[in-house]
Amino acid sequence: MTNVKTPRSIADQTRNILGRDVNLGVMEKNFAPSELQEKYPQLEIEGFGWFDLNESITDDNLGVRTKGTEDAPDLRNDLKVSGWDTSFIPPIINLLDGTYLDGRTRAKEMIKLGERWMPVIYAKLKEPDNQRAFGIVANKHTYAKRANKDDIVSALSQDVNDGICPRGHDKIMLRLIEVYFGNEFYTSENGRKNPMLQRIVNEVWEETSNPDEIVRNRERDEWITWLSKTKHNHDDPNTCLMMVGGNRPEQFLTRHILPAGIKGKTAEVILYVNVKTETKAKEAVTIFKREVDQLYTDMFKTVSKSNLSVNGFDLKQPEETWEIVGIIPQIQNEQQQIAFTDYELVSYEEYMK
Repeated sequence: MTNVKTPRSIADQTRNILGRDVNLGVMEKNFAPSELQEKYPQLEIEGFGWFDLNESITDDNLGVRTKGTEDAPDLRNDLKVSGWDTSFIPPIINLLDGTYLDGRTRAKEMIKLGERWMPVIYAKLKEPDNQRAFGIVANKHTYAKRANKDDIVSALSQDVNDGICPRGHDKIMLRLIEVYFGNEFYTSENGRKNPMLQRIVNEVWEETSNPDEIVRNRERDEWITWLSKTKHNHDDPNTCLMMVGGNRPEQFLTRHILPAGIKGKTAEVILYVNVKTETKAKEAVTIFKREVDQLYTDMFKTVSKSNLSVNGFDLKQPEETWEIVGIIPQIQNEQQQIAFTDYELVSYEEYMK
């Protein structure tokens, strides 16, 4: 991969970042190698360098953040107004494959601000299987939202599903404490065992009872950007992008099916989910489809049972009133990973396989 270089392979030490000169030498003085090594004993620190954001790998923090790398408008504004702060440890890039060990949020906001280069630390994990754990632990600084319980459960569950951690209560607890430093996230009082740690272990046990692929979650505006690269005309007024769940079936009926029907059109929808696993994703899409169909049928039954007449004709329910154009490929199985990379929607039938 062209992006992975030793820190000294780029000769220029200074680049103009966010309208100000940023010098790698200054950052090296601020953070001595010994200090970095002490802070990150899990890493082999190589040094500072420049990272080409045009070649940034988008992994959405899968298995670390249950909702992916979230939007950070406050950080974006801070970067825009104040520039890059060399007094903070920069993002950390895996020297082996160019993926983020830490710093996805900053990278995401830098890209939105139109920047190409970002100062980083290049490093290797001493234990490659602990990449998710490092991501959780590293998210404890000013430029990151602290990992929450669901994030830790997601990461540990994926460790179990990948065979990194045996599926046993004691083994999961041991990894939670020794690798994820659970006691630092949830401190106990008077030396007692923190009940939150046991709750995390129980949830991991439950989630791994039926191993599932994890789901790539993003904000709506990011899916709109992704859709713009597909061949589908998502700007068509009769086509909408909708996240399944909650009262979306009612919204789709009243805001899209009925207005389109009045015009003699078929309402079209592109769906996405906001859940963590494949089983829950498929269940959510199934429920949406079933409830939309039922609501539309019930509406016609209600009108038919009334004393209203429609121009002297019997009121018959149209067979095709709405259509799922496709579903965004968020599930991390082989088929949907290819579709995601190729900017292709997945049909309802393919999604349910």
